[in-house]
Amino acid sequence: MDKISILENYRNRDNVEKVFDLLKNEMDGNRLRAHNSYNSDARLFIKFISLIIQSEIIRTMKNKKLFKKYTLHEMLANLRKIKLTKIDNDKFILSEVSKQNRLILEAFNIDPTDLHRY
Repeated sequence: MDKISILENYRNRDNVEKVFDLLKNEMDGNRLRAHNSYNSDARLFIKFISLIIQSEIIRTMKNKKLFKKYTLHEMLANLRKIKLTKIDNDKFILSEVSKQNRLILEAFNIDPTDLHRY
């Protein structure tokens, strides 16, 4: 093996270890706590999907340099302040979106005025 392929393999190994660390520590993935294989498979599938979503959020935060201002938990806590209230069957009211939240949403290419569609 040449130097470049060794370095690429090492970086890939590091990425895989970080993903497993996310699964075990951040998503409480140590034990599945299920009584049958159907439930454990379902929980594992849900954790896998959430891991994909969280990895994509982290990738976007790195690319848009959001880690300079926020941790992942700080950013999500900030976004939890946005509230969408349903008035009638098809009418919604969006709470005021702060400047910080607007900047975060723009980094993820989400238009704050279209939040009721999500």
